Amino acid sequence: MRALLCRCSPRHAAHGSTWMLARIARQDHNAAVSTPSRAHRPPLVRFVPWSLVLLASAPACTDDYEVETRHELPSQVALSADSERLDFGEVALGGAAVIRTICVSASGPEDIQIASIDIEGPFAHDGTVQLLKAGQSLCLRVWPLATSSGPVHGLLAMRTTDARGNLDVPLSGHVVCEPYTEPVFQKSTLMGASPSQPTSLQFGPDGRLYVAQLNGVIQMYTVQRLGPNQYQVQSTETVDLVARIPNFNDDGSPNPDLQGRLVTGLFVTGSAANPEILVTSSDPRVVHGIDSGLDTNSGVISRLRHVGGQWTRKDLVRGLPRSEELHVTNGMALDEASQMLYVCQGGHTNQGAPSQTLGLLPEYALSAAILSVDLLAIGAQTYDLPTLDDEDRPEDPDGNDPMGGNNGKNQARLVPGGPVQVHSPGWRNPFDVVITKSGRMYAFDNGPNAGWGASALSCSNAPNDASTPVFGDQLHLVPGPGFYAGHPNPTRANQSNTFNASNPQSPVAQDNPIECNWLQPGLPIGQGGDGAFAVLPFSCDGIVEYDAPNFKNALRGQLLVGCLDRKVRRVRLAADGASVLEVAPLFSNVAFAPVDVTMQPEGAYLAGTVWVVDYTANQLVVLEPIDFDQPCGAPCPGVKSWELDDDGDKFKNADEYANGTNPCSAGDFPPDYDGDFLSDLSDPDDDGDGVSDLVDLFPLDTLNGFGLSPPFAYSWHLGDPGFGLLGLGFTGIMSDGLTDYLEQYNPTKMTVGGAAGVLTIEDERFGTSLGAINKQYAGFHIGFRPLLNQGSYHVESRLLAPYFNGAPPTPSQSMGLFVGTGSQSDFFRVVLAPGGGTGKIEVGLEIQDQYNSKSYNVDWLSSDFVDLRIGYSPDSRRLEARCSVDGAPFISLGPALQLPEGTLLEQALRGVQGLAAGVHATSLGGEQFTATWDGISVQLGSP
Repeated sequence: MRALLCRCSPRHAAHGSTWMLARIARQDHNAAVSTPSRAHRPPLVRFVPWSLVLLASAPACTDDYEVETRHELPSQVALSADSERLDFGEVALGGAAVIRTICVSASGPEDIQIASIDIEGPFAHDGTVQLLKAGQSLCLRVWPLATSSGPVHGLLAMRTTDARGNLDVPLSGHVVCEPYTEPVFQKSTLMGASPSQPTSLQFGPDGRLYVAQLNGVIQMYTVQRLGPNQYQVQSTETVDLVARIPNFNDDGSPNPDLQGRLVTGLFVTGSAANPEILVTSSDPRVVHGIDSGLDTNSGVISRLRHVGGQWTRKDLVRGLPRSEELHVTNGMALDEASQMLYVCQGGHTNQGAPSQTLGLLPEYALSAAILSVDLLAIGAQTYDLPTLDDEDRPEDPDGNDPMGGNNGKNQARLVPGGPVQVHSPGWRNPFDVVITKSGRMYAFDNGPNAGWGASALSCSNAPNDASTPVFGDQLHLVPGPGFYAGHPNPTRANQSNTFNASNPQSPVAQDNPIECNWLQPGLPIGQGGDGAFAVLPFSCDGIVEYDAPNFKNALRGQLLVGCLDRKVRRVRLAADGASVLEVAPLFSNVAFAPVDVTMQPEGAYLAGTVWVVDYTANQLVVLEPIDFDQPCGAPCPGVKSWELDDDGDKFKNADEYANGTNPCSAGDFPPDYDGDFLSDLSDPDDDGDGVSDLVDLFPLDTLNGFGLSPPFAYSWHLGDPGFGLLGLGFTGIMSDGLTDYLEQYNPTKMTVGGAAGVLTIEDERFGTSLGAINKQYAGFHIGFRPLLNQGSYHVESRLLAPYFNGAPPTPSQSMGLFVGTGSQSDFFRVVLAPGGGTGKIEVGLEIQDQYNSKSYNVDWLSSDFVDLRIGYSPDSRRLEARCSVDGAPFISLGPALQLPEGTLLEQALRGVQGLAAGVHATSLGGEQFTATWDGISVQLGSP
């Protein structure tokens, strides 16, 4: 409303003029207004500015009058602003808000009650209604919503209880589209998907998501996007044709009782109407360190075709190698034009020589390579790889060929001109391979592990268990046939390495001497190195090229690779693809075991999204680009602040900087054990139990051991158990009361799980917990609660050779098993220890930093493995130690020891507080060595 100050001038009255207030609707200055007057004398009105308000008034005019304006008078009620209008200029569509501040004041001598604050148009504000005292100001923020591009206009309207104080401020701006240029993603999981140990995934030409499970079953999901960052399975089809492939033993005999197949490779091709699935599979047995009898010729490539509404299976190639561990026939890439299939084939050794940890199996003619398979040459038939004439099996070929590798005696031969060839030799265990749109081939290779075996001796297949350090995984460009990636294969390198003593045979027609030499990852070619583009300290496996225009093509042409440190990394290649410009995490904490990764390319349904299998959590993770729905947005400021959370993932920017994660991408965030959105690195209490990590004996156990009761057994195979430190179930590290547990181990110097399902620690500084020194390093343990009246328990773990780098231990060295309070001051242990010509086993007890021990002569130096066992009874407070060498019956190591009542260790044994069971090694001032344990268990019953 606008106020009008009028003067009434009676034509016949004797008294003077009076003033009246007329209120009129806002309109043009020349409009007419009806006022109380005689109908025969319509008023003449001239308008003053609409902000003029009445200062004084008198009784209304009752006679004929004329209306005229008066000059503006000082106001008694006024609401004024420091800006007549707000112009926001150019605003990014979908970007960060451009905020302007406006302050309004009660400029008159009276208080003003603001009754409402409203906005017309695509704008918002954070003001609140309130009473303004005379002279008091109110500042509020205003910003455009920027929901569509183009010019925008609006009005900030403030209303007071006395309408004379009302205030309007015009708003304007221009919203422009600024495409995102930095890769920013949101993370979710695929709802309705229930895979079991998924190993590989890819979208098919029919738009469905194909997922391979370790057991050989293939699931096909029809996926629908419900909304931003929400994905749902609409229907599922399951095919078990590969899981039905018959299994054999290594001697070639059928094994009909062995069900399922081990699948790690899947490639989908064909058409939308008739998709085809190529699948690699092998013997499903998972063993380690022994000759188990699994079929080392069990690798099969199968083709599943969908025709006429039915799936059929045809085995294309049979008889490919399979290691005694989990190095098998893995991922594939297909050159659609030539129909040449490239297959990742795992090796049998750690660095070329057979070793105890990997079952003493030598490399085969077709192992440790990227193979090429000519699908046109094979056609619709099954190509059974020709094998050596096995001296243990009559006839050649015999009825079960090519199955049953018989430790190399019946291995497949490399046939010149055959449909299966070695495209690129020298790969220890490539999990996946990709052919980019430019036609270049890339793959990561799993590097050798510490203590698992060394290089070939004189280019022979003689065992070599000498000590080796950990080497990272290597990214290679495969420039063409014959490229050598650096992992030796003496069988291909030297025809003198024959099989079958009664009829010596080589499975290759020609030597390839370069394969005698192990090349160190990352060093330049010609300087003893393999020339790898990049070397990473974690197992890196699935690989895919990002082929979508999101973020103004910022990711297009880059490689995405899943690594077992829970990250998916981006690999930015040079323009010619011949070098790497950058390797950096794109998604941290994306999955517990992201073994494979894929994406939807430009033009496909859900183009630009990235999909990851979580083998351990049995989930499928979806990463959605932030520009999927909204292509525009201003760059994220990413200010290092403990107040800001720019990506909305609930982790503050400064916390993300400390962890090396992206504060602008919700798909990249740090680990947070207790889920309080303060990372483990920044949180002083990672399990949220109120106890500082510096003194918490079980920093990853909210119940401090009271939540777990025996029996339990963690094999450490294939993600078991999949929680705790390193995924091995550990809830703490022997505490010194001063050091954060995260500072007491280095995961880059360890092999965790791996093909052998073991924990290998390469000693940097094992230190010791003996006595008052308390400098133990990597003393991992599990907290649990013994129960009274349940009888006896026993804790057990296996140690694998080579021990102490294959040499007798020095006086400061030991490795073994312990139970204790979780601290470095109270524990009971049984360990391999120095002394004697064949070795000793030491049994020791430490109470309040006082250590006493006794050693027993046990011949373990030349063994393959030693099982250590600690038995105890919560009721009698008795502890005893036993051991077994190479599977022999357990023997007692001295009499049982009864603990004094009231000690901390005695209380832990009785369940008054949590009891810790774990593994540790000691080395104080001695040579570094590598220690390997295979699982841990706590069972009921006497030892």
